[in-house]
Amino acid sequence: MTRKLLVLVAVAVLAVMAVWYEAWYRPEASHIKALQVKQQAAQVSLEQLEIRYAALLSSKKKVPAEQKVLKQLQHLVPDGPGLDNIITTLYAAAAAAGTELTSIQSPAPSGFGPGSASVSSGSGPSQLSLTIAVGGTLGQVKDLVRVLESEPRLFVVDTFTLPSGNSGKGGSTMSLRAFYASANSDTAAS
Repeated sequence: MTRKLLVLVAVAVLAVMAVWYEAWYRPEASHIKALQVKQQAAQVSLEQLEIRYAALLSSKKKVPAEQKVLKQLQHLVPDGPGLDNIITTLYAAAAAAGTELTSIQSPAPSGFGPGSASVSSGSGPSQLSLTIAVGGTLGQVKDLVRVLESEPRLFVVDTFTLPSGNSGKGGSTMSLRAFYASANSDTAAS
């Protein structure tokens, strides 16, 4: 009988161990494995975030220089056509070169003013084509081109005619472009 009792106790102990294994240990082991997988994923994510943080710190050092360049570009290519500023600049440049500005012609800037559709080329600034007539000598016309090229705003002189006549003084015309950043269609022309 003692043998039967020992076998019965051994079977009971094995049954209790099997129930313990199935009920508590195995679920906890799989839960621990799932937590280890999540920990590894979190570690990878943390490493990626640390790399991004280091890159951001590196970029932060460049911000003042980039802001300075951006400010220069905003002077070269302002927001909106700024027609009043263009006219003032052209008259000041003509006076500095010793020429007389006799006329300015331009189509309406695209994408500005009430009811106009915004024109977006997708890349680069918008441009405003201008034709100006000036009076002066060849040297004065060349000086005008030089003065326009040194302006804070970006002007590109495409063509100009030379003064005619024996005295070298007369009328000249210039085709040039002024550039601006496009705004939305509800912005009024300045």
